[in-house]
Amino acid sequence: MKKNNKRTIELVKILAVFFAVVGVIVIFISWIGIFIENGAWDGFKKMQELYSPFNILNYVLTVAVFSPAIVCYFLFEHLKK
Repeated sequence: MKKNNKRTIELVKILAVFFAVVGVIVIFISWIGIFIENGAWDGFKKMQELYSPFNILNYVLTVAVFSPAIVCYFLFEHLKK
């Protein structure tokens, strides 16, 4: 394997981890925002509404937030072969 290919593989791996960490940070910041806006008890109620199994939009947006990390991970696995 060429040296450039190894660098590319490592770069894609680093990007996958970076995007995953950024996605987690974005979600944690949104949780903090929910509690700041609504207070403690109402914050828990809003979190319950947000993570309700019937809130399909939340699942779609979570996948959208993590999609760059998922794409980079699959690209990493493909290039590693």
